[in-house]
Amino acid sequence: MITRKPFYGTDWYSKATISGDDISFGVNAGVLYQATPATRVGASYRSALDHELEGEVEYDIDPGLQPIVTATGITRFNTADATAEANLPASLSVSAAHKVNERLEVMGDVTRTNWSSFESLTVKKVADSSLVTDTRQDWEDVNRYALGANYQYNDRLKVRGGVAFDETPVPSPQLRTPRTPDTDRTWVSAGANYKLKKNMDVDVGYTHIFMDETPIDNVNPDNGYAIRGLYDSSVDIVSAQLNWSF
Repeated sequence: MITRKPFYGTDWYSKATISGDDISFGVNAGVLYQATPATRVGASYRSALDHELEGEVEYDIDPGLQPIVTATGITRFNTADATAEANLPASLSVSAAHKVNERLEVMGDVTRTNWSSFESLTVKKVADSSLVTDTRQDWEDVNRYALGANYQYNDRLKVRGGVAFDETPVPSPQLRTPRTPDTDRTWVSAGANYKLKKNMDVDVGYTHIFMDETPIDNVNPDNGYAIRGLYDSSVDIVSAQLNWSF
């Protein structure tokens, strides 16, 4: 979504909304090896997905600008069918888990994601193939590292905790955009599983994601407009799940 605030202090603005959907198919594969009675090692692979999104671009023009657009006969801001390509990356994970004793299990994993497949974000109108947006991305392949532990407190309660470091695929402030103001992330998580009865248990969890101040220095090559500044972000995730087996 792209918006423009006017200079004269009203609440009017212009907005372009792009929507689309697609169904694509990929492959997930994995292997698990019991290295010792206490140690398991695994690997999993998720294939890339190449989406051909189909939808529309819809424009809402600032009422102050609409008479000018109408008078000049400009039609590029008319709602139109649109198409876009979205190449989602392949990823490979390698993990291990070791049971220290009857109560404590430690684990870790490393995931490599091939974000270099995301070279640009290009949206075109179906009718004449004219560009709606064409944003250079040039993302990089990145790694994610995680460590965690499970502790069986008693017959009913298991507690969990972990940390992870997730590299950003955005290579520089110049290639960072308002759509994806991404940066390196550090995840800290805690949770628990409580057995209500033999075939029913509940999982709860909490995660906080730490992110440093993120610089952006993005200049539009078509019109020279620049976005410069710092993003200050953080994320909290709370989850709960009831499991019932029968």
